[in-house]
Amino acid sequence: MRRALDRINIPVLLGLVLAFNGFLNVATGLIPIFQVARYAEDVPEYLRVTPVMRTSGVLSLILGVVLIVIGKGLCERRRRSWRLALLVLCVLMANNLYRGTTPQTALLSGGLVAALVLFRRRFDIPSTVEIQYAQVIALASLTFALAYGIIGSYALRREFDGIASWTDSVYFTFVTYSTLGYGDIIPLSDNAKVFATTMVPVGLGSFITAFSVLLGPALERRLKGVVSVMERFQQLENHVVICGYSKVAESIIYDLRERGV
Repeated sequence: MRRALDRINIPVLLGLVLAFNGFLNVATGLIPIFQVARYAEDVPEYLRVTPVMRTSGVLSLILGVVLIVIGKGLCERRRRSWRLALLVLCVLMANNLYRGTTPQTALLSGGLVAALVLFRRRFDIPSTVEIQYAQVIALASLTFALAYGIIGSYALRREFDGIASWTDSVYFTFVTYSTLGYGDIIPLSDNAKVFATTMVPVGLGSFITAFSVLLGPALERRLKGVVSVMERFQQLENHVVICGYSKVAESIIYDLRERGV
């Protein structure tokens, strides 16, 4: 039995099952978000959801996407991905049991938790990604901006036309931060207008900062690589650089080689 298990690539198998579980939760999370019962008649009772269950569906959708991402780390036997998978699966299992609409996904999550604990020694590769102080600040600013918009708009929901639930607050926050401005949610009081106005600089500032901090170093390394290649070309002597390859270029290369270039 042990020899048979040794032949199976357990981390890859668990990573694929985890990603599959993520897809299942994404699919089941979309049902309450879009309120299928609105658009069709004779819908089964388990599809008729309350606003609280719709919020639970949003959580299931987000955690499902996270599981799909973590699955790659499990396939690579990353220890940090193993810890994250245990945490997300426990939260997801509790969320699915609370909803009660898809117990199969909760059973699958429980089975994955047991398998991860059983084969914990297989995930022995430390993560090579180091979280820097600037990245922590960027993620904290993003979290603050989202919390500011969602909690603030929900607290002032009586002063808005169109905000009645947490789902409306999340929608209003993302629409405002993306500067789309559909106009379906309208501030009715001065307090609401001032709050909506302050959301714009807070959101844009946080997202621009996070973008520059998280993606800036990668872009900088890429640019340095391009510049170093250009500098190497500039230092070459007695060379011909041919950009592109075609029949004409092929004949040029043949002619240059014949001349010893």
